[in-house]
Amino acid sequence: MKVAIGFPSREMVHASFALDLATLMGNAVASGHEMGIFNCEGTLICDQRTTLAKKAVDSGADYVLWLDSDMRFPKDALTRLLAHGKDIVGANYVTRALPVSPTARNFTDGQWWKVPTYNHSTGLEEVTAAGMGLMLTSTKVFKKMPAPWFHIGYATANEMYTGEDVYFGIHAAKEGFKVFIDHDLSKEVRHTGSIEFMHDHFALFDKPKAP
Repeated sequence: MKVAIGFPSREMVHASFALDLATLMGNAVASGHEMGIFNCEGTLICDQRTTLAKKAVDSGADYVLWLDSDMRFPKDALTRLLAHGKDIVGANYVTRALPVSPTARNFTDGQWWKVPTYNHSTGLEEVTAAGMGLMLTSTKVFKKMPAPWFHIGYATANEMYTGEDVYFGIHAAKEGFKVFIDHDLSKEVRHTGSIEFMHDHFALFDKPKAP
């Protein structure tokens, strides 16, 4: 199988992401897959993803493994996603700000609903859309789906913007492609964020000594 890894970034990536990427590449090659890797620096995510998708298609890849540069993942993430035999399947990671929220969504009854991954959640689940920070997509999707593949939308009903991943999921479905999340893999994925540490945090864990 020929797989192109596509990761949008700014000018720097997390060291932990680089380590996970290296081990994933090694595992994929050892599993017999032909690998390519593409990076697109910038700040316009729709443009970056479009550029990476085009590079993957032009390289003759069968799949694109999307990896955001603030993600942590196990070395066998690619082989596990490929084993499902789906055109679009990814991990349901959480947002990187408190309170955290799952990135997978379902649209039913005219509303968007969060799709959580609980401790007891397992296997695949079909969803309307999911974050593309760790997602495998067949290049067949981009060959069939008309442009634009990615777009930042705006919902007048709740006056909120929707991400390019939501747009992708909705419009891929119009071409007959379903989106799935792997609950088991999702439990092993991390989303790297930042926090400003204060003395209040110390107070949370400090155990005063008995007088």
